[in-house]
Amino acid sequence: MRQGDKNLLIMRGLASLLMGVAIAGMHYVGMAAATFDHTSRMYPRGASEQGLAVWVTIISLSILGLALMSSMLDAQLRAARLTAKLNRANLELRQLAMHDTLTTLPNRVMLEHKLDIAIKQATLHNGGFAVMYMDLDGFKAVNDTWGHHVGDRLLIAVAERLRHALDQQTLLARLGGDEFVLLCENGDANSACALAQKLVKITDAPFELDRYSLRVSLSVGIALFPQHGRNKQELMFNADSAMYHTKHSGRNGWCLFEPSMSTTAQHELELANDLWKAIERQEMRLFYQPKFRSNGSELMGFEALLRWEHPSRGLLMPDLFLPRAEKTGQIVALGNWVINEACRQLKQWHNKGHSRWTVSVNLSALQFHQRDLPDTVSQILAQHQLPSGALMLEITETIAMRDPEFSQQRIRELQQLGVNIAIDNFGIGYANLLHLKHLDASELKIDRSFINCLRADSEDATVVSAMLTLAQSLNLRMVAEGVETEEQQRLLTGLGFDALQGYLLGKPTPAERVNEFTASAALPDRVTKRLTPLTDA
Repeated sequence: MRQGDKNLLIMRGLASLLMGVAIAGMHYVGMAAATFDHTSRMYPRGASEQGLAVWVTIISLSILGLALMSSMLDAQLRAARLTAKLNRANLELRQLAMHDTLTTLPNRVMLEHKLDIAIKQATLHNGGFAVMYMDLDGFKAVNDTWGHHVGDRLLIAVAERLRHALDQQTLLARLGGDEFVLLCENGDANSACALAQKLVKITDAPFELDRYSLRVSLSVGIALFPQHGRNKQELMFNADSAMYHTKHSGRNGWCLFEPSMSTTAQHELELANDLWKAIERQEMRLFYQPKFRSNGSELMGFEALLRWEHPSRGLLMPDLFLPRAEKTGQIVALGNWVINEACRQLKQWHNKGHSRWTVSVNLSALQFHQRDLPDTVSQILAQHQLPSGALMLEITETIAMRDPEFSQQRIRELQQLGVNIAIDNFGIGYANLLHLKHLDASELKIDRSFINCLRADSEDATVVSAMLTLAQSLNLRMVAEGVETEEQQRLLTGLGFDALQGYLLGKPTPAERVNEFTASAALPDRVTKRLTPLTDA
C-alpha cells in the first residue's frame, strides 16, 4: 500500500476488513472459551449491570477528555513555538534588510527611513539636524596591497571605532564600500563640526590587525537641515559634495557645505552620466606612445593609452574618469573596448608592412579578475587575426601580487592564447620574488619614479641595476618608462635595458600620426622636437 498502487483504495478496504475480522474473532473466541459459575458466592457484592455501565461511561469520558485536553495543550504549545520561530525569522529578515552584513551597521534602507522621520520631526518642531557623509582616504590602497580580506577587517575596525565615539541618539550607517553616513539629530553647525573633527582625529590613529598596522584617514562633508536641503535627496547630495570638496582640499578633514560646492558636484555627476554613453557615441580615443629599443634605433611597438574626447569639455585624461569607471564597474566595458580597438589598429599597421610591431594595453584590477577575460581576448584576437605575441597585456605589480595563485593561473590562460604579459610599476609594491618567478610574465616595466632622478652615481642607479639583474635571471625583458633626458637614455642603454618609453622618444599620439615615429626612429631626439605635444600623458 505504501508504494501507491492503482488499487490502493481496494487494498485499504480489504486490510480494514481483515483487521476487523481478526479483532472481533479473537474477542468472541475468547468469550466463547470462558465459563462462569452462577452459583459461586466469591463476589457476592459485585457491581450491578447499571452501575458497571455508568462507571465505564464515566471513565471512558474522562479518558477522552484528558486526551482532548492534552491534544489542545500540545497544539497550543506547537503554535507558540511556531510563533516564536516566525518572530525570530522576521527579526533576522529585518536585520538583513536594514543592516549591513559586514559591519552590522544600519544600511541605506534604514538610513533613508530614519531621515524621513527626522525631517518630519524637525519640520513639526522647527528643529534641525546634521547629515555627515564620510569616506575613508587610502582604503583602496589597502585593498590593492593586502587584499579584500584585510580591507574587510579594516572596515569592521573603523566601524567599531566610530560607533564607540558616538552616543545613542546618533545613527551611523554604511552605504557600501568605504562610505559611511552619520545622522546627528538636534545638531547645529558648531556641534556637527566639533563631532566631525573628533571622528577625523580618532580615525587617523593606526589600526592594529594582527601583523598589519594600517593607517587611513577620514574625509567628512556636513549638510544641515533645513539650510542645505529640505529633503533627504538634497541633504545626501550636498553632504556628498562637501565630502568631495574635502578630498580635493587635501583629505583628512571635514567641510561644511556651501552652495558653490554643488556646482562642482553637479559637473562630476554629469560627467559620470556621460561616461555611460561615451563608447556608444564613439567619444573614446586611443593615443599610442612608442616603445623603442634602448638605443632608439628600432621602433618595437606602442602602448595604447585611453583618452575621452568629451563633446563639451574637450580631451579628458584618464585620471578624470577612470576612478569613477572603476567604482561603477564601467571599467570592464571600457577595458574591453580598448583591447579591441588596439588590436584593430595593430592589424591595420601589420597590413601596411609593420608586421613586427606590437601593442600593449593596461588592465585594471577588476578587468583582470573578470571570469570571461580569456574568452573576450580570444574572440578579439580571432576577429582581427593577430599573430601570437602581437598583443601584450600589462598589470601592475600590486594586482599581480594580490592573489599570486590566481594571477599565475590567469597569466597562464592568457599566454595559451598567445598573449604576452608585462608587470607594470615594478619596484614600488611588495613583490614576493618566489611568486614573481612563477608568474610566467614576459616583461617587467620599472616604475618611472626610479627614472626621474636617475644619475650615474646615484642610489637609484644601483637599485635599477639590481632590478635589471633580477629580470635577466628570470629571463624577463626589462622596460623603462618615463625616459625624458638623453642622460637617462644613455644610462639605461648602458645598463642593458631592452626597451625604453618616454617623452624623449615620443609623446602619446593619435594613430594617424605614428608614421612620424617611423621616419625618425634612428633620431629619437628629433622626434620630440618635431611633434606637437597633444597631451600631458
